[in-house]
Amino acid sequence: VAGTMFDMSHPSYNFKIAPLSCVLTCGSIEQIPRDFQNFINYLLDMRVELCCHIEPCFELYDENNLTDMTAILFHDERGYVKGLLPYLEHLERDGKIKIICKRRTFIGAQQMEGYSVIVWTYLK
Repeated sequence: VAGTMFDMSHPSYNFKIAPLSCVLTCGSIEQIPRDFQNFINYLLDMRVELCCHIEPCFELYDENNLTDMTAILFHDERGYVKGLLPYLEHLERDGKIKIICKRRTFIGAQQMEGYSVIVWTYLK
């Protein structure tokens, strides 16, 4: 088994993921705030059966909650990804995926919650 470089911002379609595979991201999509759609579209093109994202999810914060508002400000300051959940919800409305789970885990630091969970499946 050998490793290889993989750019999630601009995925190489030469790198194949076997159909019906499961993909797990953990704190990686947060690092590509402007190009995450490229990676999600790549996963769709590879027909990934199940995808689980463990990432900070800006859209699950409650801006009426003081602690969450602090997290929102921190999230903005650090430049973490925004729009992942709305993009996945858009794909669901288009009938491309089914979101199985989207929830906060309430695990993290006072400044941010880095472990929200979004799970989706590819619709054939």
